[in-house]
Amino acid sequence: MIKVVIFDFDGTLYSDLDLRSWKEYSIELCKHFKKIYGGKGFDKLVDTINNGNITNKEILQDLQALGVHKKEVSSYLDSYPTSNSIFEGCKTTSMQTLTLFAENFSLYVVSNAPQKTILANMKILGIDHRIFKEVCSNEGTDSKALLYQKIIKHENIFPEEMLVIGDTYNSDILPALELGGNGRVVKHADFQFNDYFDEQLNLRESKYTQLNNKT
Repeated sequence: MIKVVIFDFDGTLYSDLDLRSWKEYSIELCKHFKKIYGGKGFDKLVDTINNGNITNKEILQDLQALGVHKKEVSSYLDSYPTSNSIFEGCKTTSMQTLTLFAENFSLYVVSNAPQKTILANMKILGIDHRIFKEVCSNEGTDSKALLYQKIIKHENIFPEEMLVIGDTYNSDILPALELGGNGRVVKHADFQFNDYFDEQLNLRESKYTQLNNKT
């Protein structure tokens, strides 16, 4: 029986961004760090962003590969927050749906984004952060497994009593499965409670139940 549900944030509690606005913001981010570090790698990253074949999570990973520390990205995001227009027209998980989850489980957010950025964007999106027991940032580590383990210990549950919902298998779901927990990949933020649980609160079946079921 599931007792704790952990959500990713970007691409999970909101999706279908205005890609044009997001591209412009991401390109300015890359140009900022190119001025500091130099190198053609930043130009290649800008080209990839322009081609629309990269997510915000992948941008962060590529910046790190180019020598930019997560804390430097966090500082930039704090100093130059995204504009509200980026979120216009995107899909958001409704508070009604999140309330149904909260009535039955302890809720957490575990994201690769800085906590301050997550909270600011939640406010723009109309998501009340108080519905979650904690909003956690995965800054400083390569895997979310450590934070998942901390939540398991804090809640005094078995790993199999944890469910992670996220849009990326490798970074969101796989660490949960490796710990013995459960995971479900979501592609659009307007999911419903009954997409995951039946009337008896049993977790609905999914192909994301074994380590060899990768996508």
